[in-house]
Amino acid sequence: MSRPRGTVETIVAKTRDAILSGRMALGQRLVEADLTEEFGVSRASIREALQRLAAEGLVSIVPHRGALVRRFTRKEIADRYEIRQSLESLAASLAAGRIAEGDNRAVLMAALPSPAETAAGLSAAHRALNLRFHRAIAALSGNPQLAQIIEQMWLPAAVSAQRDALGIPLQWEASLREHEGIAEAILAGDAIAAGAAMRDHLRRGCERVLSTSRAP
Repeated sequence: MSRPRGTVETIVAKTRDAILSGRMALGQRLVEADLTEEFGVSRASIREALQRLAAEGLVSIVPHRGALVRRFTRKEIADRYEIRQSLESLAASLAAGRIAEGDNRAVLMAALPSPAETAAGLSAAHRALNLRFHRAIAALSGNPQLAQIIEQMWLPAAVSAQRDALGIPLQWEASLREHEGIAEAILAGDAIAAGAAMRDHLRRGCERVLSTSRAP
């Protein structure tokens, strides 16, 4: 009997979000039996989903231990941020070129935090807002393949260290100001400024993350 279409994709997406939110901790063992019960699917579906997450670099498959939420070294974090600078600056530039199309302007504005969200003191809320902003720009690029690659680069870097940096008020405030600058350039339709602002934001973000990270 074949699996329902989209089952594995759903497991992958939900597991990504669980890791990002901290519900699945770094280094946590992902037990197939537990995941099978949680998602109500076959072990074959769980195994395929874990293999996909391993291919993305989010999960490690360790002999005799199974799947673990992957930990990252400082070098790996820096390398992924370097890749993100190129990918997400391109996305920001493309988003600026398309900002006048359809409801793109409203979509970007909705991705910016409200005053109440900005004031939220929980680092989990900060991570969610940060993810929302970056995902919106990737989607507004109009290039689904680019958005997919960005997603794969963003999540592992975030779960390994960024959640620590975004839990520090001054770090969060700095990130918010940079988001506002990126959004301003995109809303103005300035592709060059938008790309440069995103690149600078990620460079500074990497510095903030590494200054607070406990990664080896």
